[in-house]
Amino acid sequence: EAEGGEEGESSGDSGSEGSFSNDERADEDRACDWFSPSEDVSEQYIRNVELFHSLNGFDTLIARIALPPLLNLTAVQMLLRPLIRVKEVLKKAVLQAYVRRVEQALTAYVQALSDESLKAEDRKTIADLHKSL
Repeated sequence: EAEGGEEGESSGDSGSEGSFSNDERADEDRACDWFSPSEDVSEQYIRNVELFHSLNGFDTLIARIALPPLLNLTAVQMLLRPLIRVKEVLKKAVLQAYVRRVEQALTAYVQALSDESLKAEDRKTIADLHKSL
């Protein structure tokens, strides 16, 4: 009787090694949808990137690009650095989707800049930002 009740319940006592709750398995399956396996990357690195992704970290960084107050291009480059650093572990389709969103955000950013602000930006920074994408 007690066993049947425990099986359907998600208890906080499922911390034994190797056991995963249904939610953890579902999260792991979803992660497999956007991660590209790589032998050169540690499991902990993947977990950290997965956590950042699950907390909408990449989405938040991309959204911040075009929000006021507008940042300078060096700051925009810094915002994009996490996405650029993990591109090797993301599946191509996921990376392409993020790049499309970055391009849209950058277009909105440039359109929102005043002529004076745009002239003040370093051409090398603009070229570097374009190259990194």
